[in-house]
Amino acid sequence: MLNICRPHIICLATEHIPEMIKMVQTLVQKEYAYISDGNVYFDVSKFDRYTEFAGLTIESQKQTERVDHDSRKRNQADFVLWFSQSKFPNQIMKWDSPWGVGFPGWHVECSAMATKYLGKHFDIHCGGIDHIRVHHTNEIAQSECCNNEKWVNYWLHGEFLNVEDGKMSKSKGDTLTIDTLVRDGFDPLDYRYFLLIAHYRSSVAFSYDGLKTAKNSLQKLRKRVLQWKSADTNYSAEISSKAIEYQSLFWEAVYNDLHTPKAMAIAWNVAKSHRLSISEKIILFNDFDRVLGLDLSLIKKEEIVLTEEQNQLVKDREHARKNRHWSEADRIRIVLLSQGIQVEDTANGSEISFIIENNT
Repeated sequence: MLNICRPHIICLATEHIPEMIKMVQTLVQKEYAYISDGNVYFDVSKFDRYTEFAGLTIESQKQTERVDHDSRKRNQADFVLWFSQSKFPNQIMKWDSPWGVGFPGWHVECSAMATKYLGKHFDIHCGGIDHIRVHHTNEIAQSECCNNEKWVNYWLHGEFLNVEDGKMSKSKGDTLTIDTLVRDGFDPLDYRYFLLIAHYRSSVAFSYDGLKTAKNSLQKLRKRVLQWKSADTNYSAEISSKAIEYQSLFWEAVYNDLHTPKAMAIAWNVAKSHRLSISEKIILFNDFDRVLGLDLSLIKKEEIVLTEEQNQLVKDREHARKNRHWSEADRIRIVLLSQGIQVEDTANGSEISFIIENNT
């Protein structure tokens, strides 16, 4: 619903235990890891650059360990590669290993699977900022010691999404899902727009007011695109030097650490420009939408035509609104939205502002 491309490979840790065991064996053979009472630990003192990635000290790393004091470790900053003895004796998922029946440490899972599918050295590794100090630091250490080369070129760490009154909590039951937003009257791509206007390394404060602003902006942008495609104009594939300049600026922003706020600002400059033809604007937005993913390139040029059933739904919704049956009006709006039809409420009643082709 958010127009996120599905990965070509979705791998499960439980299906890659042999690869994890092999990596642990290599680290033991190279003496970067040691066995203690059936557990295998990575010795952080053997990796000279262990503290560089997150700017840590060994003392600070000891304090951020996810587990309690472990007497089996040589140093409390060392981390587990394989558990045969743990504080969870009734762990259901266990496998045979050279060190006993047990399960892998959570860091080695990622390194083993990434190495299998991406190789010993690859460009980009993503994750949340909360993974820098421990998880990603440990991934680097075990991967580079195992493979004898630099592991990752670029790390992209996303900041947190917060709600107005603090961080979302599953235990409180206040987490937000896309289904929740749809139920509350939003197109999932309203939320995508909301995220695009903030940099991924900036903390984002979620609010419904902010989402409404994003919704209004996206609707305005879609209306412009619909107007361009509905205009009676001669379409040309040629673009001017000014259009090429805008195109270059947009992609420069994208290439510069995924600076989507700047890219969105450039897109709006294109939309409002009086120096570009309608054809040029359509060409540029078709190009931009490959990254923005707002379905702008899918908006129909043809006159909006609803089926008989869809027309009846619009009438039923308008009737529900007039009679203040808001829940029924919302239900019908969601049904229409699922069919790619955006209904906009105006002083003159319900209007169909655009139609998105189904691209599933």
